[in-house]
Amino acid sequence: MKTHYTGTEIKLMLESVGVPTHIYETTNLIYDDIIKYLESKSNNYLLRNNLITLKGEFKINEFVFNEIKINLYVSQDRSLGSTEITSLVQSSSIDEINNDPLIIKRLVYSPENNSIDFTILTPEMKVKCGDIENYLIKNRLELLSLLSHELKHIYDVEKNQ
Repeated sequence: MKTHYTGTEIKLMLESVGVPTHIYETTNLIYDDIIKYLESKSNNYLLRNNLITLKGEFKINEFVFNEIKINLYVSQDRSLGSTEITSLVQSSSIDEINNDPLIIKRLVYSPENNSIDFTILTPEMKVKCGDIENYLIKNRLELLSLLSHELKHIYDVEKNQ
């Protein structure tokens, strides 16, 4: 049985199970851009809602886009021992309860958004960009998988329009 595969063979296997071409490369590019953004502001504190607009040439199969928005939502949970990202989801329009975007009543996806929300829980409300940058570096493999999954949702909506 063959146990080592070339990059071309891996791409062919991924395509055959429904993984769009270029999604791996695009996910890494976007992830690295998020880290670079946070690194450039490493001593700044994140606000409750932080919008990062990334520009570039992003491609998933035939779907090409030049901009994606990353929303970093920070919320406090004093029971936590350390800061962590608790969810990563494709952005949606939100009907809010008590004006709190973290308490969701109804989600409605809008494909022109091309945005993804990261929810960050932290024991203290103040968290530095550098702390999130380090968290992203440390948890890269797990978070790349989640980000790729959300990009696939954006691609699926675009493809089905």
